[in-house]
Amino acid sequence: VSTSRSSREVEVFPTLLFYESLGSTLTFLGIATVLVSLMYLISLHDDLWWWTSFHGAILLIPSIILATFGSHSVSNFLAKRFDRDSQRSERDGAFIAEVLSSLPVQVGQKWWVHHGQNDPRYEATNPLCNWQPHVVVAVERETFAVKPVSVERRRASQSAQVTWLPVPGSGMTASQLLALARRSLRCIEWTKLPAEVMHGSVCGSAAADISHLYSLSRALLPGEPIDFFLSHSWYDDGDVKMQRLRSIAESFHKRHGRYPTFWIDKFCIDQTRISDCLSVLPVYVMACSKMLVLCGETYPRRLWCVWELCVLFAFARKENAAKRTLLVSLDPQSDALQFLATFDVASAHCYDPNAERRLLVAIEAVSKSKFNWQIRSWAAMLSVSRPGEFSEQLAWYS
Repeated sequence: VSTSRSSREVEVFPTLLFYESLGSTLTFLGIATVLVSLMYLISLHDDLWWWTSFHGAILLIPSIILATFGSHSVSNFLAKRFDRDSQRSERDGAFIAEVLSSLPVQVGQKWWVHHGQNDPRYEATNPLCNWQPHVVVAVERETFAVKPVSVERRRASQSAQVTWLPVPGSGMTASQLLALARRSLRCIEWTKLPAEVMHGSVCGSAAADISHLYSLSRALLPGEPIDFFLSHSWYDDGDVKMQRLRSIAESFHKRHGRYPTFWIDKFCIDQTRISDCLSVLPVYVMACSKMLVLCGETYPRRLWCVWELCVLFAFARKENAAKRTLLVSLDPQSDALQFLATFDVASAHCYDPNAERRLLVAIEAVSKSKFNWQIRSWAAMLSVSRPGEFSEQLAWYS
């Protein structure tokens, strides 16, 4: 999908306005200083003329650069440099994580407790399939108590046993969340990925069933970036996703002489600390060089998937965020962009209903209609990469 520049939405960035105002001020001062130097020259003040003209020329350098290359090219160049600052990106991710972790748990609020039994009476996408509804009955600083709710009566049982749970995020600050993310950030190398990596659902698996996968990932080396954050739906075809991954890995190897590294939840999240790891997911997104979106039919209906895109676009210029996104369609007969272009948050859900509620609270703060519009407008800036085009798309790393 290509969009002409004239048809794109015109945005005004406060930071850009500041730099334009600063540039205008420097231009005015530079011209004024040069005029003063000419007055000194006419009055034969040679020592003053030289220094004044030199200072005027220094003040005019930004204006000369803008006049030579154009303000649009210069601002894009600077934006790319800022967007590639990994530490800055991670801090942005930590800010989003803080927003989510600051949402309070309150008495009387519904809370779901995971049982993972895949109850055959319900569809896989129904929370009751793997979760039991509870209600919050007490809240302390770091823990809260819940009682199970009768599905039929929709109220807490007076005789039910109270269960104490840790408060999600525990209200940690952005700096604390950033430190937690850096300690837990891991990657998995392409050569370590088992062939069946894209099969099964990480959400429905008991921690004991997939805990061994965590050992396949590793901690990062000092200063090492992760090449791809893998954003995908576990409900889409695993074989097709693996085929796309293999094509991307080989194209990457052909261009860079090495295979890429990935952040994949099934391997890079400690299953014994899922809550902590998910609380800093935005930092993981921003710590990766590029987001690889494997978009199938169910992708736009998974709220976490779309939220990952939202995190990437939230703090970057749209053009640069789009360049950091490699969008791959799983079905060559369908248009992945069309899935996103018609996105509706009302149709998107999380496996974890508690996470869904927290995301929806954050989304409702800006309104669901505006969130829908943002996702659809971002989709208009992306382009779908076909297997034969991966090498060209990966030129971003060069």
